[in-house]
Amino acid sequence: MPMPSALKIVQHVYQKSAHGEIIFYSSRDAIVFFTLWCVCARKYGIRPTMLCIMVDHTHQIIPTNERSDLSAFIHENTRLFSAEFNKDAERKGSLFKRKFGSAAKYGSKQIRSINAYVANNPVEKRICQRAEEYQWNFLAYCTSSHPFSEKLVIRRTSNEMKKAIRIVKDLRSRNMPINYTSYDRITSKLSIKERKQIVDYIISEYNVLDYTSLLSEYSSYDGMLEAFANTKGAEYDIKEEYDKYSNRNYSLIVDYLAHIGVGKPKDVLKMKESAKRLLASRIMAERIAPEYQVRKFLHLELG
Repeated sequence: MPMPSALKIVQHVYQKSAHGEIIFYSSRDAIVFFTLWCVCARKYGIRPTMLCIMVDHTHQIIPTNERSDLSAFIHENTRLFSAEFNKDAERKGSLFKRKFGSAAKYGSKQIRSINAYVANNPVEKRICQRAEEYQWNFLAYCTSSHPFSEKLVIRRTSNEMKKAIRIVKDLRSRNMPINYTSYDRITSKLSIKERKQIVDYIISEYNVLDYTSLLSEYSSYDGMLEAFANTKGAEYDIKEEYDKYSNRNYSLIVDYLAHIGVGKPKDVLKMKESAKRLLASRIMAERIAPEYQVRKFLHLELG
């Protein structure tokens, strides 16, 4: 039965890693994905209302009923990001499952439910207590350009920070995403405080999310956040695997790797299989995370 033409329709898009492995190890991966995603969205005239980047999958909410444009957008973004990721990690093979999940949601009731479901993914994975505390669902950028860092006053910043800002502005003006090489060039000489500021700056400069459309379903921004806090939302059309362990464990693995001298967390993917297995044993011996999560992190075959 056809839906009334006036009924609002959004697509919930769900992309999972190819074999359950980790994809997003740090802000490097998230920023490269996000800026490329925004560039591709503008190219295809896509105006997403939500994006949530989790360690091994992503959720997107896109107001459209045109499957052809949606597929072209997702496939181009996935192809380009996978190529960047594989080059950076010195690996080959698929990064995401070949087919992405997509489920249409009709009308305000279904849309509000799926919004809550996507926003609360990091809450369900026990990364944070409230949805807006998570940087990579981008909710906090609805009302602030720097929700996770101190306000950036360019005239008072270091010369290295000014240089980083110029690079970001130049890339954005040419509608070019930030790749791994650019990200490292931008951040290499910045302090921890400045790195947080430049990440907020990049997100705000590239952000394509249509917050006006998102907020139209609620009385206000605060009303939306309260709605998310009071309901988990639901998704019955796309199956998401349940993980009984907290996703915070992946951050603990990152901390451990830094402690033993591993530079970037994703450098573990450049290790030989035997070295990965030895590292997995060390991590499990420290009781940092269960074997299942350690294998996901190191891209070892899951049992």
